[in-house]
Amino acid sequence: MRFTFKLFVLLYLFSMLSCSGNNDLSSGYNEVSIIETNTESLLSKVFNINDVAFLNLGDYSNSVRVPKKVLKWGDYIVYQSLEPNNMGQGNLLILNSNLEVVKEMKPSSSAPGEFKELTDFFIWEDYLYIYDFQSQKFMVFDKKLNAYREVRSGFYFYNIVATESMIVAYANKKIQFVENVKYPYDIMILDEELKPKKYLRKIDESQITGTVLNSDRSLISGSDEVYFTPFWSDSMHQILPDKMVSSFVFEYQNPLPEGVKRLGHVELLQGIMGNKYSAYEKGASPTFVSKSQILFSFGSEDRLKYGVYDRSKGSSIVFDDYRYSLGEQLLRPQYLDNGLYVSFMYPYELRGYLNSGLINEASLESYFLSELEKEEQDGRLIRVRYSLNLN
Repeated sequence: MRFTFKLFVLLYLFSMLSCSGNNDLSSGYNEVSIIETNTESLLSKVFNINDVAFLNLGDYSNSVRVPKKVLKWGDYIVYQSLEPNNMGQGNLLILNSNLEVVKEMKPSSSAPGEFKELTDFFIWEDYLYIYDFQSQKFMVFDKKLNAYREVRSGFYFYNIVATESMIVAYANKKIQFVENVKYPYDIMILDEELKPKKYLRKIDESQITGTVLNSDRSLISGSDEVYFTPFWSDSMHQILPDKMVSSFVFEYQNPLPEGVKRLGHVELLQGIMGNKYSAYEKGASPTFVSKSQILFSFGSEDRLKYGVYDRSKGSSIVFDDYRYSLGEQLLRPQYLDNGLYVSFMYPYELRGYLNSGLINEASLESYFLSELEKEEQDGRLIRVRYSLNLN
C-alpha cells in the first residue's frame, strides 16, 4: 500500500523520541478484560458486505486519495484526504448522501474566517470543528456550511475527538506554556469553550516529547467512548469524563514459541522497516471500537494479524486468511453508519479482495462489477459498508 511506508516512518520517528510516558491510571490490571488472540478463523466466513458504491467526486476524482479521517455529520460525510494532491494539503470535502461533493474547504491563511492547516476535525452538537495547529485555533461551521465562529485555543493539539458527553484532545508535546503557565500534560478534556477543564495524563518531563500513542489515530472513539493505546503496548485505556482506566489487555500465544523474545517498540520498528523481524512480542493495538466489537491488530511471527473481539461474549477471533499490511482498509474502518463499518478503497484493492475470496463476488450487483472492471487501478474511490458477524 502506498502510504504504509510513510506511516511506519512517522511512527518510527515518534518512537525514537519517546517511550510510553507516565500512565496516571486510576485502576489496576485486575479489573481489565483480557483479549485472547489464540482462536483463529477466516475473515471471509464472518465478513458480510451490505453495499458498495463509487464516490461521485466529479472533477476531484483524479486528485482525492484514500482518507485520513471521515466522519458522518447528519446527512453529510466529512472527508479528509490523506495524501497531498493538486488541491493542496489536507483539504476537506463535504459529501452528500449521494456521495457527491457539495463543498470543498481549503487551507489558506491564519486570517479570521480561514484556517492555515487542517490538523484534525470533529463533530460536536451538530457543528463541524476544524482545528488549525499552526494558528492554534478552532474554526466552527454550522450545517449550512457557513463559518459560525472562531476560537483561539493557545494550545498545540495533535488529535481531537468528541463524543456525546466530552471533547478529548491529545497534545503530543513535552511541555506547553500558555500565558507563561506551564502545562505538562498531553491528554486533556476540553469544555464547551474549547479550554482545558480536566488534565488526565501527566507526561514524563524528562522525555523530549509527550506520550507517543499508537498508529495514525492517536485517540479512538466509538459511540460515547474514547480509548488510547501507548505505542506498541499490550494494553488499551479508556478515557472517562473524570479519569482514565485500564480497560483491555491483549494476550498472545502462551508460552511463546522457542527462540522468540519480547522486543521493545524501537527494535520491532527497526525490524519492520528492514523486513527482518519476528513480531510475536509486542504490537496489539485497537483499530476501531464500537459498542459491540473491538477491531485490533498484533504482531505474530513474520507478519501482522488482525482480529475482532466480541464485547458481549468476551471472546475474540483472529483472521488467519487476512494477510494484508496495516495500510489495507477492511479492518481499519473510518466510521460507523447505522451499525455498519465503513471503509474507502481503490478499485485495485477491491479487486484483490474479490480475487482472494475475502469478499464474495455474488454479493455485489452485476452493474457495479462491470463498472469495476472498466475502472482504472487508482480510479474512483469506492465506499464499502459491511458488518462482522461472529455468531
